[in-house]
Amino acid sequence: MVACALLLPAILYEGSRTSAFAQILAGLSIALFCVHATTFLGIVCAFAFIFLCLTVTIRIENIGVATGIPFGLL
Repeated sequence: MVACALLLPAILYEGSRTSAFAQILAGLSIALFCVHATTFLGIVCAFAFIFLCLTVTIRIENIGVATGIPFGLL
C-alpha cells in the first residue's frame, strides 16, 4: 500500500509522457501489480487475473486502433 501511495503522484504526473522516467514508472507499476496480486490472491488466481486484464486491454486497444473508437474518433 505504501508503494502505491508513493508511486501514484509520479504516475499521475508522467501519465501521458514518453520519457525514460515514464517507462521506468510503467515497469515499476507492473512489477508492483504482480507482487500485490500474487500476495493477496495467490499465484494461480493472480495469473488468471493478469491474463484476464491483458486480454481485455489488448482487445480494446486493437479495436481502438482499427476503428478509432473509443479513442481518437473526434
